[in-house]
Amino acid sequence: MSDRPGFQGYRRSDGRIGTRNHVLVVPTVICSSVVAERVAAATQPIGTAVPHLAGCGQLGPDMRVTHDTLAAYCAHPNVGAVVVIALGCEQVVAQVLAESGA
Repeated sequence: MSDRPGFQGYRRSDGRIGTRNHVLVVPTVICSSVVAERVAAATQPIGTAVPHLAGCGQLGPDMRVTHDTLAAYCAHPNVGAVVVIALGCEQVVAQVLAESGA
């Protein structure tokens, strides 16, 4: 909670404050996006998926942009928990995404 009276938010471990407490379901690659959407739908109203069209066969700068973008979503103060859906064949590292989250 914030120090402000009447404000209902969530203080994160890094000191930031979120106003929502979403469970973010992140696919590491396009092939797992449908699964991520189904998991998020099953956890409504708090589950939110981040489907995307990237991850498959990406290397170098392309992969880093995808990874950094997904990591930024995971680290958002309105995210209370992160579930990463991975296949194991992609270059985006699921463990790193999970650790960048709440």
